[in-house]
Amino acid sequence: GINATKSIGVNFAKSTNNLEVGGNVKYGRSDKDARMKSSSETFLGESSSFATNATSSRRFRDDVNADFRLEWKPDTLTNIIFRPRASYSSTNSFGGGSSTTSNNNHDLVNSKESKSNSISEYLSLGGNLQVNRRLNNRGRSVTLRAEYGYSNNNTDKYSYSKTDFYNYVD
Repeated sequence: GINATKSIGVNFAKSTNNLEVGGNVKYGRSDKDARMKSSSETFLGESSSFATNATSSRRFRDDVNADFRLEWKPDTLTNIIFRPRASYSSTNSFGGGSSTTSNNNHDLVNSKESKSNSISEYLSLGGNLQVNRRLNNRGRSVTLRAEYGYSNNNTDKYSYSKTDFYNYVD
């Protein structure tokens, strides 16, 4: 099969006397394509059976991730740090296959067909906020920290399968 992956990202940082801002954003895409064909013969004493098989699958995936950092120092004793983050991904997969089995006379014994599709999305949001205040020059401080998070995952799947059996009477 073939697997192609692409990604791009950007990061930044900016600083002033009492404010620091920075972060990064990354996007990625992958495309996986796989195919397989096979034929076989099974020997059973005086007779044989023959089988063919073919499958294919494809998967596309897109990802976006972002992380940011903001630090504010309103005075020499206080700093406030805020770090939000977000992540999103989307995946679409589909595939199918077919197979046959035949007897020694090459008469069809059975045939099989299958198909499937899956679509999923994932979202995650989170981060933290920290407020720190030094009480004096000896190093004592009070810190308040809060964290938050949210995630949601949704998947839809479809599948189909059909098998036909054939009966030959001599």
